[in-house]
Amino acid sequence: LVIVLDQNPEREEVIRDVPIEISTEGTVWGDQGLEVINDITQKATVSVHGPNYIVSSLKNEDVKIVADLSPLNGAGNYTISLSAVRNSDVNGYSFVSISPSTVSVQFDYIESKEFTVIPKVEGYNRVDGLTYDDAVVANADEEKLLVKGPRSVVSKISSVIAYAYTEKRLSTTTSFESELQFLDADGKEVDVRKLVINKDNIMVSVPVSKTKTFKFIPTFINAPNQNVIKALNERVVCDVSEFTVAGAPDVIDSLTNVEFTPIDVTKITSKSSNQTFEVKPNLPNGVRITDGIEAANVSFNLNGFTVKKIKINNFDSADTLAKDLTVSYPNDCSVEVCGDKAIINALSTDVYYLSIDLSNVNKGESMVKAIVKTMNNSVVWQTAVCEIKVVVK
Repeated sequence: LVIVLDQNPEREEVIRDVPIEISTEGTVWGDQGLEVINDITQKATVSVHGPNYIVSSLKNEDVKIVADLSPLNGAGNYTISLSAVRNSDVNGYSFVSISPSTVSVQFDYIESKEFTVIPKVEGYNRVDGLTYDDAVVANADEEKLLVKGPRSVVSKISSVIAYAYTEKRLSTTTSFESELQFLDADGKEVDVRKLVINKDNIMVSVPVSKTKTFKFIPTFINAPNQNVIKALNERVVCDVSEFTVAGAPDVIDSLTNVEFTPIDVTKITSKSSNQTFEVKPNLPNGVRITDGIEAANVSFNLNGFTVKKIKINNFDSADTLAKDLTVSYPNDCSVEVCGDKAIINALSTDVYYLSIDLSNVNKGESMVKAIVKTMNNSVVWQTAVCEIKVVVK
């Protein structure tokens, strides 16, 4: 009797839960942008045959599932055959079977596309006297939305809506969280679960504003007195008579006037018949002119006005010099003045004086600006900047 003992018996072993991972990476199709777009949640069961000491030690990570991509000829649904190969240094065994032997796989070209987000807010209640503009995207960097995914899905999207609904009564500009809606050309929602979207929450706002209308009134600098300002205002010729501003209701309620760039009186002269000054509005933040006015063009009807060259030898520093200092002025200063012809011809030179601010002047010689004035506040002004040399001791 002879008994033979097989020390390395062979047998079959079943390896379960082997991941099924299918990719076009590294293939011609992958280079063209074709990718798997459906989720493959199945796992394979693989039967192997070999010596007991080998197959008993195998784990699912020792095995890799390989897909046969030879049937591919573009985007579409395919039944792909599967096979198993070794995925580690362990060998000495063979593969018997694999289950499932095929899987259904959907392939499509992956593309990216940017859409301009269309904000939409519905349902809110309005307040009488306020203006409600179309909804806007609250943050400028969220006005564009990038989506990436299967071409078959991306190509269906015609518009992206950032939609919000509220029944609030809006008395000021208000922002809301929105729900993104991806619509096709017929306005039906597109299933975008297979897409990668770079934003999932976009804030939208309803701009609420109030308007107020103002008359255009120019402002001046370097005017010698209020009579000059009054006379010039009476002779204003302007392409803007009034204008309407819009802004946040609380800001507009507190706004009593809108100033424009001041006009330098020393630049106004009757010698030029087509002299025009462009002045721009100085608006609070968030306030705009609704008429589309960016500037006003101002001129003055100075018929009956004239210019005259005079010498002035009267000076007034209006106690702006420190009490322990003294100042020496030039003997006289020659300047050109403009004003009502009858007034200028009637005024004697001793009525004129130069007003000087010496509060910031140090000891020594200095050049200081002077404003021509008259003792009776006549409608007369200088037509150029006047500077004189003073000596302070």
